[in-house]
Amino acid sequence: MKAREGELIKTRDNVIFDVKGLVHPPNKVIAFPRFIPSPQGTRGSQKDLYGKIYSLGERFKFLEQNSPNLIVHDPVFDETLCEVPIDTIQEHYEPIEKLRLLRTSKKLSDLERKAVQLAESLKKAADIPWSAIGISGSVLVGLHASKSDIDPVVYGVENCRKAYAALENLLKDGESHFKPYSREELQVLFDFRSKDTIMSFEDFARLESRKAFQGMF
Repeated sequence: MKAREGELIKTRDNVIFDVKGLVHPPNKVIAFPRFIPSPQGTRGSQKDLYGKIYSLGERFKFLEQNSPNLIVHDPVFDETLCEVPIDTIQEHYEPIEKLRLLRTSKKLSDLERKAVQLAESLKKAADIPWSAIGISGSVLVGLHASKSDIDPVVYGVENCRKAYAALENLLKDGESHFKPYSREELQVLFDFRSKDTIMSFEDFARLESRKAFQGMF
């Protein structure tokens, strides 16, 4: 099994992990829990409710309490990571395939329809093939809420360069559907990420406002 950043995996205990990076140990995948089965969850069906965990600290806490065997000090990266054995994986979610299915589906949620529109606009502006773009995040596994993020993924170095340049232009184009974050939206993002950052809001806003790969659509 080959796994890469942007893909998600589900283990036999129905926990959904997001894959990290492109390099993995033999017979394992470096990935961290993202969606966990929970009777109090607000995502999924009544039969299979899920909760979402966000910060790295929350993820490690979940692992310590539920799957401590997955916490490994990796000698290659010299870091403590979560490594999921391949033989415990029951499902592998791939962004490119998900986008293909969304594009051919006649029954989409509002967010899924918006995700397809975003992908179509980015593909056209960047002049990249459909085989290089997909949709990740909660949409990939069907656990999105009405206001969830849309997480496009672009594969290939040259395709990424073209997509980034296209996004820079789209964010500057007042007539496009791509909009940079306002200061108020950056404040919301800062509050959300404050558990994982020690920088001030001013430094955070200065840094984030220069990024072309995030904003509103």
